[in-house]
Amino acid sequence: MPTPTPTTAPASQPTPAPTPKPTPTPTVTPEVPLLPVVTATPAPIVSPNIPPTPPSTITTTGLSSGARWAIIAVAAVLLLGLFVLFFLLIWARRIIAFTTREQSLTTDEISQAIVIQVKNPRGKALLFRKDKTILLSSTSPTGKFDLSPSGRFDGSITSVRLAAESSHATIYYRDGTIGTHRLVAKGKNTLVWKTDSQQIKIGSPRGGQEHRPVRKP
Repeated sequence: MPTPTPTTAPASQPTPAPTPKPTPTPTVTPEVPLLPVVTATPAPIVSPNIPPTPPSTITTTGLSSGARWAIIAVAAVLLLGLFVLFFLLIWARRIIAFTTREQSLTTDEISQAIVIQVKNPRGKALLFRKDKTILLSSTSPTGKFDLSPSGRFDGSITSVRLAAESSHATIYYRDGTIGTHRLVAKGKNTLVWKTDSQQIKIGSPRGGQEHRPVRKP
């Protein structure tokens, strides 16, 4: 038998030494020298050489005594004007009033007496030292006034005189137009006299008979 040849193991190779890692070089920050903090000092404001104003000539924003007195005077005048207006409209007002009742007539029939008075706001009849004139008008174009039932009723009477020291005036009316009309009385050249009006009805005659005015109870 052949003798086995011994197997020779391969020689082991040497292990390479590890490569050393380079050591990082530390970063050195250069020191910056601190600068000194300098605080700026504002330059002084130099005012021009203006002489001071004397205290007696210094003006203020308030009103002077003269302006205050002017405002007070204007306010007093306004208050006085309001008082006078109130007196004229309320206490000195004159009210013209028909004191007789409304009437119903036929065409061309003469009315009964129509009485007009001037009263104060409390309803009291007034007496005047001088004559006063009251203007008359009608909403009917054919209506006519007169101072007497036997007058002509020709349209010449357009006012009535309220005699001095008299409390009333009397008028009469006639109309030829059928319908309901209004009689108007107002003062002449008067500022605070209140106008009054009264309704009057004109109807057609029945059977030719005369119809007297119908008075309300």
